Amino acid sequence: MTGAFEVTSTMYEDASRIFTSPANLGDEVFPLRINLKPIRVFEPPVAFKPLIPELKFITNKKM
Repeated sequence: MTGAFEVTSTMYEDASRIFTSPANLGDEVFPLRINLKPIRVFEPPVAFKPLIPELKFITNKKM
């Protein structure tokens, strides 16, 4: 995880390119977007998998 963010807008569509898509996703543009406000940016990023056992909202820990 790279950080914690607050959603500051409703969803909107924008077809402009903001980054290069990963090779396995083809030429995807990801047009559905939201605006975010950074609350805390983690340097270095925090690994997610070690947190899974502690997260109560994840009910199937294996999946």
